[in-house]
Amino acid sequence: MSLEIKANKQYLDSLKQLQRAAFKALANVEAELREGMTEKEVAGLLVDQLAALNIKRYRYRPVVLFDARSMFMELEVPFYYGATNKKLERDVPVVMDIAPSSGNTWVSTAYSCWYGSESLIHKAIRTKLKMSRVHILKWVREGKSFKDIAEQLEPFFEEERVKTCHSQYPSGYLAKKLVSFNQGVDGKWVLPNECSTENKSLYSSLVDWVKQSTNNLWQNDSANYCAKPSPGIWIVEPHAGYAGIGVKWKELLVVTENDAYWLDQDVPHWSLVDHHEYPSLRSAF
Repeated sequence: MSLEIKANKQYLDSLKQLQRAAFKALANVEAELREGMTEKEVAGLLVDQLAALNIKRYRYRPVVLFDARSMFMELEVPFYYGATNKKLERDVPVVMDIAPSSGNTWVSTAYSCWYGSESLIHKAIRTKLKMSRVHILKWVREGKSFKDIAEQLEPFFEEERVKTCHSQYPSGYLAKKLVSFNQGVDGKWVLPNECSTENKSLYSSLVDWVKQSTNNLWQNDSANYCAKPSPGIWIVEPHAGYAGIGVKWKELLVVTENDAYWLDQDVPHWSLVDHHEYPSLRSAF
């Protein structure tokens, strides 16, 4: 472990606890889902769950996507991911995304589930997305560029007919930088953007990132495309789907000068998905 990570262990621990609290809130809301609820009502439950955990600030308003919207289909306005009055029906996918803030920092997490009897396709996509976590870390550790990672991730999903959805974000990014490490600033983590709580939509928050240096985004349409993930903490968020069924996860990745690792191994999209359940994903389609 590098010296700067040791020096900021307390900060990393606080991030890990905040990320765990976020996933707990997301799982608690999954248990409260009921047929007929609207996306806006579920977003309100997410705010209530965070408040119950003594978290009352967030970077952007909770995102809730039912059914085909989980794959960014049926968006009333392009790039508008905000909760709507769409009602929850049985046997559909649900994607929830929150960004709680505490103290001088914040995290961004996403959680996918199925309301009703989970379809084989949803299970297969969750399994494929789980395995992408292994590959993304491997590629970062190997020093691959944004371009290399994107070019290998696309066929990884397409071999099972699954399409990536993160390319539909502004600038088509796979990850964004939460904090950088700057040895010239007293050996402290330096945030690339203000972390004061703002009642913004996810789209507005994303636009803020796009306006910043491309060094803060893993994106596929910039001059920085051939760069490698630089030291710091990255919010990684692969999103994939098939036939209107979308699945997404989002968590923090720590990158140092000579290594990379997930901030926490105890995350639901890793611990709750049995990748041995579907050795051949094609059988689910």
